Amino acid sequence: MKDAFTLYVPEKKEFLFIYEGTGDNLLPEDIQNGYVDYIELYTYSFTGDMDAPLQDEDGVEMMLKSFYQDFENEKCLFEACLDYMYEDKTLTYIEVETK
Repeated sequence: MKDAFTLYVPEKKEFLFIYEGTGDNLLPEDIQNGYVDYIELYTYSFTGDMDAPLQDEDGVEMMLKSFYQDFENEKCLFEACLDYMYEDKTLTYIEVETK
């Protein structure tokens, strides 16, 4: 599985950027609480201005008690991220190809 994805979420009119965490933000108390990995999630809206097309909306770390690579497939990862960020894993999305 790739370590980064970009989704467009039409109902929210936002782009959701998903990045595998590097592990360096886990605190000792996180590890003590069973967390072993995290995902960085960022949302951006389109401004309509081609000079500055995206506006930062929100960013969070989704703490995981299993490793990022342990998601069964990309659909499971996307649903977990949508549920965490928007509290709705049934939102529609379009995966945007990134390089």
